[in-house]
Amino acid sequence: MSTLQPVVATRLYRMISQQIATKIRAGDFALQSRLPSERELATSLQVSRTSVREALIALELEGYVEVRVGSGVYVTYDPAQHNNTSFSGVLSAASHPVQATGARHRKPLLDDEAAAQMATMLGKSVSGSEMTPFELIDVHLLLEPESAALAARHATQEQKQGILDAAYGLQATETPALHNIIFHVAIADASGNAALATTIRNVWQLRGESQLYSKLEDHFVPRKIWQVAEQEHIDVAQAIFQADRVKARKAMRVHFLEIRERLRQDFGNPEAD
Repeated sequence: MSTLQPVVATRLYRMISQQIATKIRAGDFALQSRLPSERELATSLQVSRTSVREALIALELEGYVEVRVGSGVYVTYDPAQHNNTSFSGVLSAASHPVQATGARHRKPLLDDEAAAQMATMLGKSVSGSEMTPFELIDVHLLLEPESAALAARHATQEQKQGILDAAYGLQATETPALHNIIFHVAIADASGNAALATTIRNVWQLRGESQLYSKLEDHFVPRKIWQVAEQEHIDVAQAIFQADRVKARKAMRVHFLEIRERLRQDFGNPEAD
């Protein structure tokens, strides 16, 4: 009797990536040529721009393309130098580490010391390789506004002061990504709900392990963005300090909606919708 094989659902962004990579390997998109815009690709493939965005970031991690914000997405893969190269990495085996062969090397958001601090703070590692950036943001939107509302109700005076202190200095610190996590975890811890706090910590861990999220953030979170994020943090912290649950919930929701919009900026034209 033959055994049944497990059914593996292929993520949509991988299917899109595989189609584009196949055309690149076939020479349909020449080396150094610019790919069609995200909007054009989304229309042609009949998928959302979000899925196309995630697919392009996956392709960049594989070294097939290079994203140049303000200009577009350019092919960096030369079929003549990669004969019979199999399609692997994040596109077919997301659980394995990915080495970007064609993409530019960029300074990581966290240095080794800060990354170690984050790992210690967040606890046991879980795999975030299957998580896409916008899935993670959607989870933040589900959890963190309510976390802020609960903190406004349950936080002690000491916790409120700690949250307010953590809201400031985001743009000045040498490790803004770590500072950002500390702020959000402090609110979760002040919510009075241990299960919610643990879940939020796990989401931040998944986000830290998502190569797609890190690469996308690398393009659209320059130093100046932390100034904007700091003001959003201050709005949340002040609402919690004032014990205003409605205002705290709304401010946190606005914060993550703004994050999503910043990460959805058009590659070719950062001002485009």
